[in-house]
Formats: sequence, structure tokens, C-alpha cells
Amino acid sequence: MFNQIVKAVPNLFTIGNLLCGVFSITMNMSDYLEVASIFIFFSAVLDLLDGRIARKLKVNSEFGVQLDSLADIVSFGVAPALLFHSIATPSILTSLAFILFPTMGALRLAKFSVKPTIGYFKG
Repeated sequence: MFNQIVKAVPNLFTIGNLLCGVFSITMNMSDYLEVASIFIFFSAVLDLLDGRIARKLKVNSEFGVQLDSLADIVSFGVAPALLFHSIATPSILTSLAFILFPTMGALRLAKFSVKPTIGYFKG
């Protein structure tokens, strides 16, 4: 039982990352742009910690890797793009950036998800 709890700890940080991304999007939609920015910062802190904690606890799972990628696309793809779109002057260029930023982020994460493991994280 204790072993299962230890295995879940890094995923709890990853879920925190995801929730901060969702809260950022929600705050952005409610026009609280500063708060939305703060949630993106908290996402970054939690993203940094989940990997370090997983390595320290010697916990690694395919589920955790995939969950981390999904959280990252929300927190570092969609949320910042939406924030940029809310702040920037509307134009074709800003709309294009809004579309391309999360798309490129997703493609990059997908690329590293299908590559064979090389003994260390590259992403």
C-alpha cells in the first residue's frame, strides 16, 4: 500500500500542473489576466518538481510520462496562447500565433513521446 502511495506522488504534482493550466484558462476567460499568468508560473514550478520527485523516489511509469505530456500541452501550449491572444492587438498574425503555438507544442511533445528512451529525458 505504501509503495502505491509513493508511486502516485509525482502524478499528483503533474495533476497540480494540469489544474493550474485549467485555472489559468478559466481566469483568462474571466478577464483576470494577471491571475492567469500566475497560474502558468505555478504550472512551471509543479512541472519542474514532478520530474525531480519521480527521479528521487525512483518512480517511472508510461502513465506518468503521458500524463505529463497532456498537462504540459494545457499549461504551456493552450493557456499561454490564450493569454497572448487576450493581451495582443487583434490581427491575422496574432490569430495565427494563437493557433500555431499550441499546435507546435503538441507536435514537439508527440515527437518525444514516440522516440525510444535514451537513458535520460530530452525534451
